[in-house]
This record gives sequence, C-alpha cells and structure tokens, in this order.
Amino acid sequence: MDSVWQTGERTDSIPALTVAEWETAPGLLLGEPQGLEETAERGKPTVGEHTMPAEPAPVVFKSKVDLWLVPLLLLPPLATLGIAVQALASGKLVDIASSVGTLVFVGAIYGGLVFPLRYVLGHGWLEIQNGLCRKRVALAELQSVRPTRNPLSSPALSLDRLEVRWGPGLFQVVLISPTPRDEFLRQLTAQAGLVPEGAGWIRPPSTSPAPGD
Repeated sequence: MDSVWQTGERTDSIPALTVAEWETAPGLLLGEPQGLEETAERGKPTVGEHTMPAEPAPVVFKSKVDLWLVPLLLLPPLATLGIAVQALASGKLVDIASSVGTLVFVGAIYGGLVFPLRYVLGHGWLEIQNGLCRKRVALAELQSVRPTRNPLSSPALSLDRLEVRWGPGLFQVVLISPTPRDEFLRQLTAQAGLVPEGAGWIRPPSTSPAPGD
C-alpha cells in the first residue's frame, strides 16, 4: 500500500482508512464537499438558492342572475325541445329535420355566446368569459368602475351591473354583473389602483413633480 502513494505529493492530509471505509466513502476520494447540501432532498432548495414567489391563483366570479330572467332563459330551449319531440312523434322527416336544426341553433347560441358566463380576476388582468368569447383587459388600463342598471346587451345576467371602462370609445367599456359584487370590487379596485369617487371608482390623476423640485 505504501508504494501506491509514492507520487511525490503530500499524503499527510489523506485520512487513514481501511479498504472497506474507502469503498463506503466515495465523497472523500473524489473530494466532494460534505455538509448540509448532501442531506438536502432532491428538488428542494439548498443553501444559497433563491425561489421566485408564486403568483396568486386567478379568482373566478360568476354572474348574478335576476329571477325574472330565469324563465326567459329557459323558454327558448324548452320550447324548441318540445317542438322536436312532437316532430319525432309525428314521424315526418321534414318536421324532424327542421326541429333538430332549430334545437342545434339554439344550443349553439347558448353555448357559444352565453354559457359559461364568468369573470376571472388574475394577477394584473380581468378576463370576461361568455361562451366561446374571451375578452382580457389589463388592470393598469382601467379608467373607472361605476354601478349601473343599463339594460344594453352585455355579458351579464342581471341588471345589477358594473360599468368597467378602460378607454373613451364605445368598444372600450363592458357591463358585467359579478357576484359577490363587494368582494369583486374590493379585489379589482385594489389591484387596479382605483380610488372612490362619488358612487364609483376612478384612476387618480398622475402627479408629477414641479420643475425645479
């Protein structure tokens, strides 16, 4: 064994271990550091590592539904379904084809433009989802939020609505009816940086330092 180490290098720093100890301690042979990092589990951050904070999960708000609107929503599909059943009972191919086509058309309108209807509030954005339609607005662009009962067609199933505006144009405003409304407003205005003004919330005017300050 002495002849193995006659390489001209210092051997006083090499621990005196038996053959079995050398086989069970490869880290010493290879010069691997011993300490806390060896005992850290795979996939967990070790000493000196930094982890990025995770973004909060988006919050989904459903649309409030007025009771008077429920019969109006149920009437078209139920009436179309009843007509289709009668056509099937009659056995007339023309009536069956017509009723089935109408049923598919009504279902496409509801599934493509109405349901599901929800408002998703994410980290820095608001997304309105109605059927297959998606509209995402950056919260930093919001100019005002005001309560309204405007009956214009919009992604809302209640007249208890909020007018969300992010620009001066007709296509830069949307009417929505989230529930619970107070919680939605609390989160939206806090993230967007809006302040109370009258019955609504607005973006405060930006203040710039005066020349010479």
